[in-house]
Amino acid sequence: MKTSESGVKVEFLEWLDTNVIADTIAEDLEEQGMEVTVINMGNVWLNFLINELPEGLRRVIAALKEKKDS
Repeated sequence: MKTSESGVKVEFLEWLDTNVIADTIAEDLEEQGMEVTVINMGNVWLNFLINELPEGLRRVIAALKEKKDS
């Protein structure tokens, strides 16, 4: 990673609101009648990171690039 990219990454991490992620997971667990625990929240987050986030990011990036190129 280039030094300039590292700075952008740090800036993005400061912008990212992990409270929103935690609130969303907790609310969705409650809606499904599941107990809100650190283990359940962690399992949801890890499953999402592994199984859904990579493909979702690729789709969004491709759509943004297509929009920019048009």
